[in-house]
Amino acid sequence: MRRNVAGLVMVFVGAAVVQLATSNTYLRYVKPGMRWMLLAAGLILIA
Repeated sequence: MRRNVAGLVMVFVGAAVVQLATSNTYLRYVKPGMRWMLLAAGLILIA
């Protein structure tokens, strides 16, 4: 996989994680206390 494609995939995954964490959908997968960690991880992937 090319380097720029891998970077783009990371941005999309980060955006998906942030979107899940800002809605209540994340509660299907993790405990409620994990919201801030999901937001932090998503923002790190986007940056």
